[in-house]
Amino acid sequence: MSKLENLSTKIEKARAEKLQKENRLKELEQQLKAVEKKERNHRLCKRMGMFESLMPDTITLTDDQFYNFLEKAVANDYGKRTLATIIAQGEQSQAPASEKPQPKPAADVSNGNTAGASQADGTKRSGGN
Repeated sequence: MSKLENLSTKIEKARAEKLQKENRLKELEQQLKAVEKKERNHRLCKRMGMFESLMPDTITLTDDQFYNFLEKAVANDYGKRTLATIIAQGEQSQAPASEKPQPKPAADVSNGNTAGASQADGTKRSGGN
């Protein structure tokens, strides 16, 4: 076999190996996307389950009503400050689940602490006073 044929053979072999590695890379990237999607779906379902257990009345809301509720109750300055505080205390959230405090039950709306809060139908609640 001449040098030219030998080099040509090596080039073809290297190209075939490159193609195999590219295909393997694509396969691994697809597996990564699938795992990330599965983990995201699990996280969303788990968190929404927690949310619904704390606020069961939200289950019957339409998507628009629920979005409106989130805008008014969570996506406000207070909600953003609360989230920033929780993120800043990230070391505590790294504790094993058995050491984490359990979520507190939802506040009783009859205690008068909901003055001016919006109900699901968009009407204002009285302060209970």
